[in-house]
Amino acid sequence: SHIMFFDFFMHYFPQQNMKGVNILVFGVDATKGVKRSDSIVLFHFDLQENTVGALSVPRDTKVKVDGHGFTRINHAYAYGGTSLLVNSISTFLGLPIDHYIKVDINGLSRFIDRIGGVPLMVEKDLFYQDNAQNLEINLKKGQQNVSGDQAIEYMRFRSDSQGDIGRIERQQLLMESLAKKLTRPKFILELPVLVRTLRRLIQTDMSVKEMISLSIHFTEVFRYGNIKRATVPGAVVLENGMSFWKPDIIKMDHLIDEVLLGFDQDDSSELVVVKDFAATQDNREVLSDMDIFRITDQIDLDHFSLEGVKIEILNGYGAQGAANQAVELFRSIGCIVARVDNAASFEYEETVVVDWNRKVNNALNLAKFIDIDPSRIIVYHNYDKPIDLTLVLGKDWPKLYKRLLTNGSR
Repeated sequence: SHIMFFDFFMHYFPQQNMKGVNILVFGVDATKGVKRSDSIVLFHFDLQENTVGALSVPRDTKVKVDGHGFTRINHAYAYGGTSLLVNSISTFLGLPIDHYIKVDINGLSRFIDRIGGVPLMVEKDLFYQDNAQNLEINLKKGQQNVSGDQAIEYMRFRSDSQGDIGRIERQQLLMESLAKKLTRPKFILELPVLVRTLRRLIQTDMSVKEMISLSIHFTEVFRYGNIKRATVPGAVVLENGMSFWKPDIIKMDHLIDEVLLGFDQDDSSELVVVKDFAATQDNREVLSDMDIFRITDQIDLDHFSLEGVKIEILNGYGAQGAANQAVELFRSIGCIVARVDNAASFEYEETVVVDWNRKVNNALNLAKFIDIDPSRIIVYHNYDKPIDLTLVLGKDWPKLYKRLLTNGSR
């Protein structure tokens, strides 16, 4: 029976050293002779809580790659192979990576054919042709059993309005369908043979024994629905004519805690009491040292811009005309100064930056420009606010202002 089979393998493949395992799975796409990582997913296997979390990383995600500056994450493999990709993902996500599995597209296709294809609901007609890449995708809408080559076509399609994010959703759906098929009783009994077959079609630093052990764990978790999956949150941005997926580091770290590591999220963030009129409406959250480190490590602050950022300037220390004096300075660097006023209190000892809609890179850029510590950034969760940032001038502002003028502010 299924349970006896599971107990048998738990006896012969003990897991005392595998209480929590992070495995990076990536597919390599060879285009015009250049190999880049096409699909990137980090799995976290919690062998005590019987859960699995999966976080997909869009291949155009802008990250810092050691020795190459900021670039798309899928370039890391082309620059330095598996080791550079693993190190880049580990640094980006702030997690150790215990093992990797490199999947060749053709190998995955052969494995799917080996198990008789995969049942799949194709959500719409998918057609794309690229003669330069010798690539043609032509799948019809509807429920069907797809072959290995058709499954690869389904995973690779990105020529619609959703682009890479839609492609990731299709990859997740295909993997879910594949997992459903492999957890049928017939295939569970064949699992050791299938794992050995798969082991010959991939590259990994895991032994066959480790792969079988984790496969058994996965089937149990999948059977009880204890799998969570997500994608690195962010937005598409254009920089120097290239499109990137710009990650939201704060949201991503929360997702890692919740989806991968299984930590419960709470709203007990540290609050700061400020007496200006707006602070009575919402809770404020001070960026922690870890938040600051994670964000600054993944944002290119050497080439920052405040062009088009909408700010308001509040006088928080009482000197007459201080806020109006600052307007010309901030307009000179491209800021849109939407409002100038007094704060409700003149008791601000230090100048602070308030980020209303969690675009933390703008707040960091402003903090860097006026040369204040990033710990003075306060984050709101108010996406309806018609401005991006509020700058509250504290009693240290005259010194900051003089330094900006002396240094020839940008």
